[in-house]
Amino acid sequence: MTKIKSSFLTVWEKAYHELNVKQKEAVDTLEGPVMTIAGPGTGKTQLLAVRIGNILLNTDIFPHNILCLTYTDSGAISMRQRLESFIGPEAFNVNIYTFHAFCNNVIKENLQYFGDFRELQLVSDIEEADVYRELINSFDDKHPLKRYKSDEYFEARRLKNLFTIMKQEKWTIEKIRNAHKAYKDILLDPLRSPHVYKKRTTDKNSGEVHEVGDLKLSIINKELEKYEKSVAAANELSNYDKILASRERFDYHDMILWVIEKFKNHDELLGKYQERFQYLLVDEYQDTNGSQNELLFLLADYWDRPNLFIVGDDDQSIFRFQGANMNSILDFKNKYNPKEIVLSENYRSSQKILDRAKILIENNEERLVNKFPYLIKDLTESRKEKPAFSPEPQIIEYLNEAQEETGIIHKILELNQNGVALKNIAVLYTRHKNIENLVRYFLQNKIAVNVKKRVNVLFENEVFRITNILEYLDNEFNRPHSSEDLLFEIMHYDFFDLDALDIASIALFCRKRSDTDDNKSQYNKWREVISDINQIKEAGVKNIEAVLSVSNTLESWLKDIMNVTIQTLIEKILTESNMLHRVLRSPDKSWKLQLINTFFDFVKNESAKVKQLSLKQMVALVNLMRETNIELPVYRIISNENGINFMTVHGAKGLEFDHVFMMRGNQNMWEDKKGRNDNYSFPPSLVKSTSENSQEDDRRLFYVALTRARDFLYISYPEKNEEEKSVPFSKFIAEIKHEHNEVVKARVADEDVLTYKSELMKYKQGEVKLIDNELVDKILSNFKISATSLNKYLKCKLA
Repeated sequence: MTKIKSSFLTVWEKAYHELNVKQKEAVDTLEGPVMTIAGPGTGKTQLLAVRIGNILLNTDIFPHNILCLTYTDSGAISMRQRLESFIGPEAFNVNIYTFHAFCNNVIKENLQYFGDFRELQLVSDIEEADVYRELINSFDDKHPLKRYKSDEYFEARRLKNLFTIMKQEKWTIEKIRNAHKAYKDILLDPLRSPHVYKKRTTDKNSGEVHEVGDLKLSIINKELEKYEKSVAAANELSNYDKILASRERFDYHDMILWVIEKFKNHDELLGKYQERFQYLLVDEYQDTNGSQNELLFLLADYWDRPNLFIVGDDDQSIFRFQGANMNSILDFKNKYNPKEIVLSENYRSSQKILDRAKILIENNEERLVNKFPYLIKDLTESRKEKPAFSPEPQIIEYLNEAQEETGIIHKILELNQNGVALKNIAVLYTRHKNIENLVRYFLQNKIAVNVKKRVNVLFENEVFRITNILEYLDNEFNRPHSSEDLLFEIMHYDFFDLDALDIASIALFCRKRSDTDDNKSQYNKWREVISDINQIKEAGVKNIEAVLSVSNTLESWLKDIMNVTIQTLIEKILTESNMLHRVLRSPDKSWKLQLINTFFDFVKNESAKVKQLSLKQMVALVNLMRETNIELPVYRIISNENGINFMTVHGAKGLEFDHVFMMRGNQNMWEDKKGRNDNYSFPPSLVKSTSENSQEDDRRLFYVALTRARDFLYISYPEKNEEEKSVPFSKFIAEIKHEHNEVVKARVADEDVLTYKSELMKYKQGEVKLIDNELVDKILSNFKISATSLNKYLKCKLA
């Protein structure tokens, strides 16, 4: 009996018959391990869904016997939606998880095995920062990582990155030590060392003579010192885990390690899942790490030739840490000797774009095709519908950043006037600041955009003002009259509705009294002045009632500190200050409410962790987060499905557009842009970490950007930055240029640039919008509500 309802069977059959030969081979090869290399635009997502349908149709397997693992939550959602369109409700019985979600499910289903971890909570970013500070404070004076100058906690970020890699890749301290020792032996062996004198050399400073073949000890010692620091750092992982355990916390990567450990030590537990999942599929396999791979191999190892299907592309590995992009694919190939299928028919881009992408990526050495020359990955255009004309990608040089932005605006508006829908246009970038002016210009001119930006709530105005008030109250409670400068700032907040001249009059009055009176401490107290009607009058304040009202409100909150919870205090600040009322009347109320709600949720979560969380603790927590650059993140979404798409290259992966603009094609934007000083150095035997390898990671990102375009690709860069300093264009642009294709030197009229700049300087009050229906629909598309929350809502719609 078929497990796909007849109403959906027709849909599946149609999708199957539309597959090309190689895609059908991947779908029809149901037995044994299969490795599918799927380049950009080759129909990977469609392939996985059709394959699952084929398993259900042609085997005795049920949906719950299939496990599909994806890299991201969004990937899991997209996979289930695509599958549901082919096989109907049965899609919800197929197990589709991220690796972490799968491990979380294993733990919840088997608490008897994971009792040691039952009471542990996931460590928060702020708790984790404090853990690293405690770890660094424990270093003795002779510790290689101990710092006495500059930032005492400089190593914290580097340690975090190292521990993350060690847990993700299942690196033990022994593995790192052994790699270090083996490479040290090579460095100190004149016959194998890369650092030897090639000719007889005399040191200019010391006069020492070095013969051919002598070791360059100064270089070797510097290199060894770097690796010795890495070993010392790796040695601290166990201490880090002990501190976490003492606080009853675990970090994000521990979950997979726990499941691996239990699977290895309890055959009956592993057997339970090996029996349940007869078919395993993994999407975006190139981005899986060592621990995820080990988990997958454990699930598959019951069979000599497991039904394990992986799909990925080494050229699109942009999420793994530097230098490890091919490891998972190579491990899989070596372990299972799978059937290999290469998808090279591209249904997205013109051949001219594909050819440029090929020229670019062939500059990378770390590619499967270089290790296995029989693999042919050359992409060919295979679209059923092609435009009459597909131009070569354009490379455009502008004089400066303002000219580039103006030029892009003109081109987008021209395209739109010629009938191109804005939703078919994308602007890709590597840093959000690159597109802020463009987005602002389009919004001010009521041109629809679609953009998603991650922001730190703690530095947004609404939350900054709340935390300033909290800090003032904490200071005044502990040291009265100590924060009059902060009070001066707070009184200017618009929701208090005080006249700036009245505040200035109070400031001048307090200063004069303190300057002229012998007993200065008696009079120079703002709280006393703004609470005394006579002194307010004497200061010359016009709106006396407003000042007294603010004073009464502040005094009320000071009394509340010891009488209400921190949550209640913040609620009172929001309502009694008139802040919430003003926010609800503002044009961008939905965004401001999102900011406030994110901060309030953070306070609630911290209150749940710390009993009787005090105002002082809360203020200290916020200050520590700001000092250590720990974000309280929220995504600002300006959503219009018919608008221009502004996306980072990472965010655009898997998407495609008719017209793609790649802006700021400069070296500092696309190459070596990742603050790589945040990582320790490893011997080449452990991971390749040369500058060339770093460049290969960046080139893959550029490759992904190129292959988002269907027909029209515009790559631009300014000759000079906003400071009018010359900035070189990326070498990746040089790599894809054809000899006959000169760079277009675009020049935008000065008048047009001035008009654009003046437009950005204008302050425009937005229109009050009662509700953004499209944004609400987007937010609610994956909305879930617990039974408890539903009951609260039914009792009170405002709860």
